[in-house]
Amino acid sequence: MAICRHFHKPDLFLIMTANPKWPQIIYSLFPGQTAINHPDIVSWVFEQKKKVLLKLIDNGFFGTTVAYIHTIEFQKRGLSHIHLLIFLHPQHYIQDSYYINSMISAQLLNHQLQPLLYAKVTKYMLHGLCGIDNPQAKYSKHFPKEYRERTDWAENSYPLYTRPDNGFIFEYNGARFTNQYMVSYCPQLLLLFDCHLNVEIFARLGTVKYLSKYIYKGPDRAAMEISGGMQDEIKAYLNGCFIGPTEACWKIFEFNMHGESPAVQRLSIHLPNKHYVNFYVHQTVNKVLARQNVEKTQLTAWFDYNFTHDDGLGLTYWQFPQHYTWNAKDKSWHPRQCARVIGRMYFVLPSKGEQFFL
Repeated sequence: MAICRHFHKPDLFLIMTANPKWPQIIYSLFPGQTAINHPDIVSWVFEQKKKVLLKLIDNGFFGTTVAYIHTIEFQKRGLSHIHLLIFLHPQHYIQDSYYINSMISAQLLNHQLQPLLYAKVTKYMLHGLCGIDNPQAKYSKHFPKEYRERTDWAENSYPLYTRPDNGFIFEYNGARFTNQYMVSYCPQLLLLFDCHLNVEIFARLGTVKYLSKYIYKGPDRAAMEISGGMQDEIKAYLNGCFIGPTEACWKIFEFNMHGESPAVQRLSIHLPNKHYVNFYVHQTVNKVLARQNVEKTQLTAWFDYNFTHDDGLGLTYWQFPQHYTWNAKDKSWHPRQCARVIGRMYFVLPSKGEQFFL
């Protein structure tokens, strides 16, 4: 949220799911094996695909990108996927339906004119039948969508993409799919990555809260009841995390589960002589207090720097990391030479009194 505060609301939301039949995976398997036999290969390939995707965005695929946030999640069947929020430069804000239609589509294609893209769209970007077409299925994401001849902005939601009733129908296992069941996609990215790749436009700030849950909700959980043997009078429930083989390999390889650009630096906020001090269990109190610069923190060093220099007087505490870098070794601030960083203070409850007003 510090990135949202510094820039603006995100402009694009993207989801990419691993494809177990990527050539890089299939060529690495022995005869008779499938991707489920080698979750390590799936993890390595998806990590490289993720890097290519982020590099494309950094290089201006959607326009000049000022920031992005992403997180990695894993389906219960093991496939990894990335949730990505993209922040564009003000010169590339998405302001009209023409710009939306130029990079996002929610339509079936003419299989004779675009056979390769048609094959990928019908393979990865169709939502399951529901509603009138399948009364037993649960409604999901408001499918089936209404037919629309143009793209319109919706109140506090995603845009309503063009979905013409043009007679294009895709039949699979007796089911008939029309534009009402198309998940929005970017044709160029779909051709490049050959997997499920959903791209959405932010229409209003109210969608930030909804989409942020994908970034911060953590792994899947299950409620379990312990039974048998000795039991307490109150039933014990444990929060169990479901960890599949692909996620296990991902963590063994120490791939990032979350990332953002620019980086966000947390800033300490405390009253005099009431800051946190890190120490080892075997160290005595006197030894910890005798440590050099133990009384210095980011906050006190900020006061010291502004007392002896006047080049940062126009900056607030949370703005300071944008122009100055924190040296944790000597606990001091120095003018920043490169890289981009955004500052964020730790949250303080109003009940904390003086610390809150500080």
